[in-house]
Amino acid sequence: MSLRQVGRSIIRLGVLLVLVSIAAFFLVTVSPLDPLKTNVGQAALGSMSQEQIAQLEEYWGVNTPPVKRYVSWAGDFLQGDMGMSLLYRRPVSKVIGEKLANSLWLMASAWVISGVVGFVLGVAAGARKGGLTDKLISAYALLTASIPAFWLALVLLMIFAVWLKVLP
Repeated sequence: MSLRQVGRSIIRLGVLLVLVSIAAFFLVTVSPLDPLKTNVGQAALGSMSQEQIAQLEEYWGVNTPPVKRYVSWAGDFLQGDMGMSLLYRRPVSKVIGEKLANSLWLMASAWVISGVVGFVLGVAAGARKGGLTDKLISAYALLTASIPAFWLALVLLMIFAVWLKVLP
């Protein structure tokens, strides 16, 4: 891949990210849901004073025009400020960093384990070519390659979380 192709790919990625973010802001803007009721809750909103509600509306930019709100968000995002997570009450960049680190660790562990298990099973099948071990390992490989990953995940969740109660 040449440097020119890499540059074009990066430009396309940037344009795609901008268009997706604009689409997300547009969809949130035209949504019939009230952002205060959705994020705070009807009961909590009913117990707030009008001043508190006005502060929340100002903080979330409810009365700010969508274009101005998007430009403000995009400017903050380009400076590294992704905002605060409503769920975790922490900066979004820190939450993403933690979740990404956990995901990368899980991915690397699964990759190493599957590589070692695959190598061992491949050697075992090759050592007994045409025998029962080879046929069982080949059938297992064909079965696991044929089963959709999401279906297998649901079955394993049902087994380990519901029946065996090993997972939370």
